[in-house]
Amino acid sequence: MFWNFDSFCSRFFLGLQSNKIIEQLLDTMVPRYASLLDKHIQSINQWTSPMIHAVHHLLLTVVHVKGHYTPYANGQPLQWLIDHIIHIISESSFIEKVHKKSTNPETTLIDSALLTLTGFVHEPDLLVYIKQLKITSLFRSLIRLSNESIVLHAYVMLSYTLEEDDIKASEKDSGRLLSKIFDSLRTKIKSLTGINKHPETIERNISLLVEAIRGMLY
Repeated sequence: MFWNFDSFCSRFFLGLQSNKIIEQLLDTMVPRYASLLDKHIQSINQWTSPMIHAVHHLLLTVVHVKGHYTPYANGQPLQWLIDHIIHIISESSFIEKVHKKSTNPETTLIDSALLTLTGFVHEPDLLVYIKQLKITSLFRSLIRLSNESIVLHAYVMLSYTLEEDDIKASEKDSGRLLSKIFDSLRTKIKSLTGINKHPETIERNISLLVEAIRGMLY
């Protein structure tokens, strides 16, 4: 039931046009989602595939209303939700099951969790909160995974959460990070000039890389 409801909600939000309706629904949904995750987060290493799918759809619902977070940026529910997302992408039992081309539940969930975070960084108050968590080392570990989408989203998060002191303390690492992003960007652009069956995916990945570069210059 949890999975069916949140799958419905993610599709429902896609069809909404009225900002007022979205904001009214968010008044209910954000606290509800944060509360639901709070009840289950402590047993995360026991989550079944249906539960993982349910949380994935829950996060997609939040992604679909990107641009409407401002009224809630200072509130506890969104910060609470961020805390739970960080818990999800830190969960070793999920990370161990991430595969290069796999669409298994764990890979999909970590990717959607990172996607959700990339939407939050554009809200100044939420970005400040995420930076206060001091989790750049987590994003550094995620960029070493084999799944490209997860790596690119982790690049974006790392670029936005690096503090000036981090950059000064490890200029070589920061330089390598920027170099890797540029190398990946060049590769993706070259891919678009040839015959490719997935141009939309390449264009999306290019957008993420550009976003990562923008984050480092933020």
